[in-house]
Amino acid sequence: MSGDRPQFAGWAARLRPAGSGGDRWTVSLSLAAQPNLAGHVVQGVPVLPGSVHVELARAAAAATGGNRPETLRHVRFLRFFVVPRDEPRDLRITVTPVPGGREVAVTGADTGIRHAVAHVPDPAASVDAGDDAPPAGQADAVWRGGRALTGDRLYAGMRDAGNRFGPGFRAITQCRVGAGEAVALITGVDTDGAVVMDAAMQVLAAAVGPDRPGTLVLAGADMLHLPGRPVRRVHARLRPEATDGDIVGDVRLLDSGGRNAGALCGVRLRRLSAAAEEKPPPATRPRVVVAATFTAEPLADALAFWLDTLGLDADVAFAPYRQVYQQLLDPDSLLCTNTGPANVILVRASDLTPAVGDGARYHLPEVGDVAHLHEYETAFLYDEIFVRRSYLRHGIVLPDDAVVVDVGANIGLFTLFVHHECAAARVYAFEPSPDAADALRRNVATHGPATRVFEAGLAEADGERPFTDYRNASVFSGFAADAVRDRAAVRAVAGNVLRSVGGTHLTGLHAVLDRLTGDRLDARTLHRKVTTLSRVWRAEGLTRVDLLKIDAEGYEERVLRGIADEHWPAIRQVVVEAHDPDRVRRVRDILAARGFTVVADDDAMLRGTGYAGIFARRPAARSSGPPARRSRRHAPSSLRHNVDDLVRAARRAAETTAVPLVVVLCPPPAPERRDPAQRRRLDRAQHRICEGLAGIPGVQVVTARDVRRAHPVRHVDAPRAEELGGVPYTGRFFAAVGTLVARRILAAGRPPAKVLVLDCDETLWAGRCGEDGPRGVRLEAPHRAVQEFALRQRAAGTLLCLCSRNNAADVFAVFAARDDLPLRPEHLAAWRLNWAAKSDNLAALAAELGVGTDAMVLLDDDPVECAEVRAHRPEALTVCLPSGPDPVAAVLRHLWAFDRADVTGEDRTRARWYRTERDRAAARSGALDFASFLAGLDLRVVVAPATPADLPRIAQLTQRTHQFTTTAARFGPAGLRAALAAGLECRTVRVRDRFGDYGLVGVMLFRVAGDVLDVAGLSLSCRALGRGVEHRMLAALGELAQHRGLGDITVPLTETGRNAPARAFLTSVAGPAPRDGDVLRFAVSAAAAAHATFRPGDEEPPAAEPRSPAAAGPERSGAPPYERIATELNHLDAVVAAVERRRARRRPSLAGPPGTPGDDLERTVAQAWRRILAIDDVGIDDNFFDLGGTSLRAVQLIAELSERFGRALPAIGAFEHPTVRAMAGMLRGGAEHAGDAGQRRGLRRRSVPPRSRAAGEGG
Repeated sequence: MSGDRPQFAGWAARLRPAGSGGDRWTVSLSLAAQPNLAGHVVQGVPVLPGSVHVELARAAAAATGGNRPETLRHVRFLRFFVVPRDEPRDLRITVTPVPGGREVAVTGADTGIRHAVAHVPDPAASVDAGDDAPPAGQADAVWRGGRALTGDRLYAGMRDAGNRFGPGFRAITQCRVGAGEAVALITGVDTDGAVVMDAAMQVLAAAVGPDRPGTLVLAGADMLHLPGRPVRRVHARLRPEATDGDIVGDVRLLDSGGRNAGALCGVRLRRLSAAAEEKPPPATRPRVVVAATFTAEPLADALAFWLDTLGLDADVAFAPYRQVYQQLLDPDSLLCTNTGPANVILVRASDLTPAVGDGARYHLPEVGDVAHLHEYETAFLYDEIFVRRSYLRHGIVLPDDAVVVDVGANIGLFTLFVHHECAAARVYAFEPSPDAADALRRNVATHGPATRVFEAGLAEADGERPFTDYRNASVFSGFAADAVRDRAAVRAVAGNVLRSVGGTHLTGLHAVLDRLTGDRLDARTLHRKVTTLSRVWRAEGLTRVDLLKIDAEGYEERVLRGIADEHWPAIRQVVVEAHDPDRVRRVRDILAARGFTVVADDDAMLRGTGYAGIFARRPAARSSGPPARRSRRHAPSSLRHNVDDLVRAARRAAETTAVPLVVVLCPPPAPERRDPAQRRRLDRAQHRICEGLAGIPGVQVVTARDVRRAHPVRHVDAPRAEELGGVPYTGRFFAAVGTLVARRILAAGRPPAKVLVLDCDETLWAGRCGEDGPRGVRLEAPHRAVQEFALRQRAAGTLLCLCSRNNAADVFAVFAARDDLPLRPEHLAAWRLNWAAKSDNLAALAAELGVGTDAMVLLDDDPVECAEVRAHRPEALTVCLPSGPDPVAAVLRHLWAFDRADVTGEDRTRARWYRTERDRAAARSGALDFASFLAGLDLRVVVAPATPADLPRIAQLTQRTHQFTTTAARFGPAGLRAALAAGLECRTVRVRDRFGDYGLVGVMLFRVAGDVLDVAGLSLSCRALGRGVEHRMLAALGELAQHRGLGDITVPLTETGRNAPARAFLTSVAGPAPRDGDVLRFAVSAAAAAHATFRPGDEEPPAAEPRSPAAAGPERSGAPPYERIATELNHLDAVVAAVERRRARRRPSLAGPPGTPGDDLERTVAQAWRRILAIDDVGIDDNFFDLGGTSLRAVQLIAELSERFGRALPAIGAFEHPTVRAMAGMLRGGAEHAGDAGQRRGLRRRSVPPRSRAAGEGG
């Protein structure tokens, strides 16, 4: 084991006893503490490797008593453990005696979830050394005849499939793949069981081959035998059969002489998509699951109110604190197992910027916060490396996939620069100073995870050497330090900096330099490890180095002498900072002798130091990949990587779950909004999320701008609540977000209204056209708003109609005379302009358009007319417009009945189709009979497999088709995608004729069951009904069944009360069907179906009748209260008041009557209690928690009182002072609690446990 490969064999030292029994242990894990774990990534998420679970089990078994076991049996990996970024999470390892040995279980300490379990056999038991594994002598044959893969190519293919392994998990240098087996050469492993096991899993995955792609995870093994012998080769072979969909194989471990070094038998790999289908039973009640990058529980109040108001029977459940990525990717998470009605993700882009951990931080433009040691050094290095780009001079270039060795990395700014410039770079960074190496680790964990950190120096031989560590000038620390030389260099650099700012004749320069450099070279001497570059090269399996950068403070020649002859040709470029002219000359000679073209110069800031930069490159060298094309402004950052990971995770969740996903992009904290550079950076991140999620079926994105537009909130931030409990926003902002989330949930699950019916006088214009004439009516702000709203709805697929008690000539005279009206006659699908009752006219319009009156919305200014329609057509939505521009705009802005989760191409062309339908009607009236009319249509029907782009429209057809449909099931885009992934097949039907395109009007869902084609659903839009399209659909199914050798087609039809046309058609082609409750089971032979033909008669088949008000009434009675929302709940004050009324409750019966506040301070505190607890009365001696208070309510209370009194009240105030009297006394006392800082930190770190909050429950 060399360098910085994760020392997994040392897990025993990390275990902490849990209890006094000696059989339970815990270990804390986070990327901040173990940054190398960031190199094991599944579908964009850092997941604890199965090999580490095994090593934890072996370490715990040894710690419990006995030696470290060599053999484990019945190993199962049950759940992912996602490694947190910053705050550590604990795993508990429990060792339990069982017959024949001990069982070791790895469990989440805070969740109780079992992640892995294994059996450790008794030492006396016979050991199967792996009889099922390939024999030791057979690897050579595979190696000679297999297809060759380099380690880089193997890991690149795994990365593309969703398994990303960082440098610490890459032991394979060469691999040969045969038929169902593979052999790999591994280096740098020695005896580490975890790394060996990772390599074995990777070789087995290579044996699977490219024809079975997918993300693979380790599911278990029958037996692991890891005796700890050195391993050089791994031979993996697939078993011929795969059980339960798993890929099963066996692995033999071999030493350098080809002898047996261990075995892994019955190793199971599982495709992540298959695992995602294994979900627990659904919850007893539907849920809206919320996951957030901050504490979002205050959202529950508004969301529960809206779910209740909208008639959505569901609870609100919150995922654990800051577990967004895990919730999206873990198939057993709350979010991925949710059955509806929706999942919600709340994200602040600022939360996606990784923290660099504790310690000093420095903010660098375009990089972010970095860990550092001395501000002046960091500023100097940033200017040298990022601004002046001092290392990329004299023809030095970096390919996009650069392999870089950074010797003398210090805190890692050059390493970060490489990642900043190159999207796929790998860096090997060496730094012997412990303080600088610590900052280096934190920086690469945050900004450059594809980096191996070695806390060591490079030299000509292995060993341990004295190292001079300058505490206040880390860049001059080194193995060859010289105090006199280094002090002169420090003064020279400082002088150059001062001259660049103040000119060359700066007064008193020497005195200033004395003050600046006085204590810079306070030193300590440490003994630090050194190794050679060639030893690391072999251990890491390097095949090339694109740039070797050396800044070793006088040790440059020794570093170069540690490179073996065999490795020099693979080094393409070298940049060295050399000390003194003689050393510069010697280094130039070494590099020239190795075939490099060499240039030496001194940087302006290094003049007078004796240092010079040496730039060497091979004349004929060509980069291994395309040059890095990213400028510093557009270079990828950790924020961008995290954003991309979030988008990928959300896409995967949308593909594998059947529940709509609402992603809310919340505003960053106020300080970052006020910083122009930070704001631009975070705006770009949010824009990237929006772009990445655009057009994904079932995913809706809500931005902070959307929230402001719907419900402006003056005070968004709650800084004290965020400090106390991670709650960043005010209750009003959460209410605004909850309202918009509920609106999107409703849009995802309910079809929009189809027809907008508009009154004319005082609605489209001010005045009366019959009395004032075309020029007398006025287009004022509220009327323009109505017309523009109507046009927006038309563009999204709504049909526009006029319905007014007027003469038609007077109305159209206004349109003819006025060119300032946005709405034009050609925008209208139909109209009724007469003196009949509007309720009757609505029914006539519905009949003409072929829709139900419950799909219509009437906008009218006259309360009397509105009352008449409500009385006679209650199924229609009637909205009475107020007077004034602002009230009208508010009503239109909150008319939720027209909301759409997706707008399809058919939506956009719906109005045009109705115009062409008039042309068809004219042709029909001129035809001799229906048959000749149909023949003249030139009807063309195309049946084709569904594409991903079709899913929104297919889902729309399943939701909106009522007449010709065989099923009552309704699909959303996400649910449809999940059903298709589970084996359902789909064909689409598109129709056009000589008048125009009908669009995608039909869908056929089916699956093969034995020798039968079972049709799960037939749907055909009414616009194509009765013209023989349904016959062609059945014929296409018949031909498909015959092609697959199937004999029959079954079509179950669920009677809905409105699908009589579908039942009549199936009866005509298949005869009467047996009944099973509400289901008629039609069956027809594949041959008969394939010959289904439409034979039109002289008369057109009767069209299905529009729904009657009686039929539509019950459905309307369960419709959301759209009118109340538009007219009453259209501003935030009304929403907040309604939420509070819903929460309001009476004071519980306590020991005695409530005590009365004695002064203004107690009254102020009691009033805050009543508001936070939503309770009618509070006594001054009532206990906060007896009244229903929770820790979250306590945070809200303390934050409100802190803001009210302008003081930072202690986080534990509600716990130490749980009555109004005591809390008022705390306020009078004035002093902050001594332990408040620690309590604040603890409260902010505390994870919020998963819980489900029923509607109406406090929290």
